Amino acid sequence: MCGWGEMQWNNGGTYRFVSSRVSSNVFSRRGHWDKDSKHGFGIQRWGTGTKWEGDTYSGNWEHNVREGCGTYIWNNGDEYVGEWKDGMKEGYAVFRLSNGNV
Repeated sequence: MCGWGEMQWNNGGTYRFVSSRVSSNVFSRRGHWDKDSKHGFGIQRWGTGTKWEGDTYSGNWEHNVREGCGTYIWNNGDEYVGEWKDGMKEGYAVFRLSNGNV
């Protein structure tokens, strides 16, 4: 299946998608999908009750894995802007703490 859509849960969470695949631990995700996996550019925010509550990732995905350039912002304001390989931070990057230190 393909096309844009939006799903809302009773707790106020919203999920915008380009496929019928929905992940229960995601507060919201916008981006490209290929064969029911995150692929290409996307923005994902994790919702309440998850290990990554309030965190955001904006960047490239390759079949559900962060790959290439992307920005990860923790809910405390710390930020990683840089390269990803096989879902791990790797390569050139800048890590900024919420207090402004780099």
